[in-house]
Amino acid sequence: MIKTAMILGAGYGRRLLPLSLLRPKPMFPVLNRTMLEWWVEALTSAGVRRAVINVHHQAPRMLEQIKKMADCFSGRLELLSSPEEGLLGTGGGIKKAEAQLGRDDFLVVNADIFSDFDLVKVALKHMANPGRLATLGLLEQPRPQANVSVGQEGRIISFRSPEPVPGETARLTYSGVMALSPAVFPHLSDGPGDLIEALLGAMAGGGEVFGWTYEPILWTDMGTVEDYWRLNRDLAAGRAI
Repeated sequence: MIKTAMILGAGYGRRLLPLSLLRPKPMFPVLNRTMLEWWVEALTSAGVRRAVINVHHQAPRMLEQIKKMADCFSGRLELLSSPEEGLLGTGGGIKKAEAQLGRDDFLVVNADIFSDFDLVKVALKHMANPGRLATLGLLEQPRPQANVSVGQEGRIISFRSPEPVPGETARLTYSGVMALSPAVFPHLSDGPGDLIEALLGAMAGGGEVFGWTYEPILWTDMGTVEDYWRLNRDLAAGRAI
């Protein structure tokens, strides 16, 4: 099982203004627990033993929260922070945490996704196929965010293409959960950079990136204030539990 993970939590949360002026997005409460707490618990339950969280927006509050959680999870999970002086993006943030993540395969989750996506299964799917650069958890249901072009046998052939690309058999949505090989690090920028662009560059050079499709009971991209209120309303009403 994959023992290491990274939680992407450094963003400004501009779409969540004005709420994100009060607290960083990973510290938004959902049913009286922060998004960060939900993800740390989910990763721990999936067998992860070390998690790195990148930090930038409202860094002092984030670092204080991570310290408290590290104490709570002591003995179960080693919780580390990766502060960023300037926002590095998804690719640059992972690259900066390279030493903390180590030389084994690792999970990556987006702190602004609330889901019961099966972390164990995506990890096992990735580990069962040595040599893959990445295995992305994908969602089948049509959504506005569907921009992952998938070909035969689940191979990802493009991202963010406005039109179907040659060989595309399905257009799916990235779930915010993936497993990465440490072979991805040479493709990442030491400065600000985008992980998807890095994967596209690696694929052009022969790197293999695949998707694994799973339909969770619950999946919400907490991108806007209305998304956030709707998520809490639905959970409080028991609609998704």
